[in-house]
Amino acid sequence: MPGYYHYRDLFSPEEYVNQVVQNTITDPVLTPQLRAGLLPVQLVHDYITDEESNNCALLLEWPNPDKSTS
Repeated sequence: MPGYYHYRDLFSPEEYVNQVVQNTITDPVLTPQLRAGLLPVQLVHDYITDEESNNCALLLEWPNPDKSTS
């Protein structure tokens, strides 16, 4: 979530992720990943020491198109 630092005074990390997922704002890493079909799973706090992301990361799932869901 490297773009979070631009919005940290406006949104909590959860709200930031929701805004990115809803395509209201863009994140330089998450937006292309979401457009490529990765799915958000869970926000992870204290994942890594990184001021830009407020130490948060978004766990993403990359669905396997060859695996049946049924």
